[in-house]
Amino acid sequence: MTSNTSEPRVKPRQTRAHKRIEDILTAAETIMANGDAVTTSAVAKTARIPVGSIYRYFPNVLGIYRNLFEKLNGQLVARIEKIIVEADEDTHWRLAFQHIAEAFIDVYTAHPAYGELLVMMTNPALRSIKKDSNKKIADMLARRWQDGQDGFKDGNPSEVARTAVELFSYVELCYFEHMNDPDSVQHFTEPMKALEAYLSLYLEN
Repeated sequence: MTSNTSEPRVKPRQTRAHKRIEDILTAAETIMANGDAVTTSAVAKTARIPVGSIYRYFPNVLGIYRNLFEKLNGQLVARIEKIIVEADEDTHWRLAFQHIAEAFIDVYTAHPAYGELLVMMTNPALRSIKKDSNKKIADMLARRWQDGQDGFKDGNPSEVARTAVELFSYVELCYFEHMNDPDSVQHFTEPMKALEAYLSLYLEN
């Protein structure tokens, strides 16, 4: 009987267990990057481990997707947090905005599987992680703007931050849905211009 949950079966405590999970996630990412179907058999073969080892930690493939997305998304959020925290009063918001965009592109380039996971957002197990990460980024921006940084004016910091992050999620999907097109960069830069124009309504120009 197949489990419907994507939650891990057991929480790893030993270094060996953590490494085994990392091997499984790395194998799944490699398979996705190659455009192949992710199955427990394929993951086991790529990671060179028994299939039973996968089921010890993950109830199904969705569980692997969930943990891989959480890992990659967590790396991205950490980079964004660093940019926001290190942006002082002399750093114009447009420059920080550019650095955040560059961080996203770095992740896109280094981890093609991340885009594949993003387009799976209709699945509640993945959507909940993205929703939580969006909220974390929005809260960071809102706190910054509540303190009057970036010349914030004429709006509700929390609502503007939430809207900006949701707009960026749309930018992400635009990029990944057209990443194989010759004009893939344009599919990223054009909606980014719209997001920047939105922020300029509330931030110092």
